[in-house]
Amino acid sequence: MPVQPLFISDMATLRSQIKLSGAMQPDTEVAIESATRRVRGYIYERLGSDRVVQILGYTSSENPTSTNDLARSRAEIMEADWVKLILMQDLPVLFMDASDNTSQVWNTEELTREARPSELDKRIAALQEMIDDAIDSLIGADRVGKVAVISTDPDTEPYRPGDSVRYPSRLRKGIIL
Repeated sequence: MPVQPLFISDMATLRSQIKLSGAMQPDTEVAIESATRRVRGYIYERLGSDRVVQILGYTSSENPTSTNDLARSRAEIMEADWVKLILMQDLPVLFMDASDNTSQVWNTEELTREARPSELDKRIAALQEMIDDAIDSLIGADRVGKVAVISTDPDTEPYRPGDSVRYPSRLRKGIIL
């Protein structure tokens, strides 16, 4: 049975959203299916099956207006972003071979066309942050901006005024005092 996206209606729509809808190398097609399968599992893991079923029950809409339609739309966008993130990590390795046309093959795929490693790293970090924000929103986590709670082990000394802790996850840019 062919792999199908979870929230997005079909593979053609997914390919279009990740800008890989044109003619592709056979290995690229396999990579897309693999990434889609992985994302499906990650979504169930992060949201839980009850929440996934609930979101699947919402109407998919081109112009969402209700809270439920917006949640479904956000889930669809998150799924496409997550597949794109995995492909941005996997496709560079896929095209690294000893052939003379590696650069030509690399540049035929719009997702990776003319991409330098530093640009890919920036795009990957931005996508990861958007995915994390979407997950938080779909779970219903209440957040005010980029606030996080940090707890300490009872055996460690408490933080004192003036101390700072750099939050290791998505808040890499922020310092929490």
